[in-house]
Amino acid sequence: MSTYEITESKSGSQTWFYVAGENLKQLADAIENANLAGVYYEDGDTQIKFMTGNKRDTGDVRAIIAGFEKPVIQHDEKPAQPKKRYITRVSDAQRNGLNHGKSWVCSESNIDQHSLPPHWGGEMICYVYPE
Repeated sequence: MSTYEITESKSGSQTWFYVAGENLKQLADAIENANLAGVYYEDGDTQIKFMTGNKRDTGDVRAIIAGFEKPVIQHDEKPAQPKKRYITRVSDAQRNGLNHGKSWVCSESNIDQHSLPPHWGGEMICYVYPE
């Protein structure tokens, strides 16, 4: 797994992602294959940028990135906040050795309420807590 530096910038309903790091081709291919965004390469293969147009696609992109690495995300709008709990798949939490709570089956209401990727429906999910 690679370490990525990710910057998110919001403009209206659009969210721009700028990702820097090594071996970005596999990440870029995953995002394009999910039909979430077109990826643009900058500075050879060490930086990419792409845009999403709604909350669900933005959540899906974040989930894809999380599957590749636990990234450091920088937001332009606000100063860094202490990390809070978030929801992920149990398999991802266990694979990455994350501190997680009880698990439950992901329902449609979970997907809608927490802007989770639709393909998580029926899978085991859990909260992940800061170390």
